[in-house]
Amino acid sequence: RPRADEDAHHPPAVQVQWTAGRGGVFTNPGNVDGVRWGSGTLIAPDLVLTCGHLFDQRADGGAQPRQHGSMQVLTPQQIATSMHINVLFQVDRSGVLRTEQSFPIVALVEYRLGGLDMAVVRVGGNPGSTYGFTAVATANPAVGDMLAIIGHPAGMPKRVEAGPATVVTTPQVRYDAIASGGGASGSGMLGRAGARVNRRGAGAGPRA
Repeated sequence: RPRADEDAHHPPAVQVQWTAGRGGVFTNPGNVDGVRWGSGTLIAPDLVLTCGHLFDQRADGGAQPRQHGSMQVLTPQQIATSMHINVLFQVDRSGVLRTEQSFPIVALVEYRLGGLDMAVVRVGGNPGSTYGFTAVATANPAVGDMLAIIGHPAGMPKRVEAGPATVVTTPQVRYDAIASGGGASGSGMLGRAGARVNRRGAGAGPRA
């Protein structure tokens, strides 16, 4: 994959993080305060496409904040708006960590539509107008096409992994040679010509 193609599409690849200070908002803030949770991709000036399970209620996990005066976990909408995205959480070509820029998630626009593990969130500040955004592909890649995943495995600064598509069906695209993990959930896959291919991802992200 040409370096110029990756350079053109890495700024819209973002990180999803719990906003710190939940203890000042919820009487039981759980243990996710400030945790770097997953990845996503700007698909419009103010929209990020990611995976749905970042906003799932995990009442048995003891992690998410609880509703005031109860043990009820926050709704997916409340979970989403308790998070923000980070742009440019990555190193430059000299290996120096850039200064990340953060933008609040203001609404959960779509969540597990059609039963798919996907979500679209709206963010404040229109970061896509500054950093660009990536179009969603209108067709699946072919088996053997090279794919690139740009995300934040284990909550770390941005990484790019590449490899061929091995299985392509209507609901999913599979690959074997691309390393990903918790924290990379929600990362986009870039197909031919840089068109974005949605990715489900595995694991909800690193836990505190």
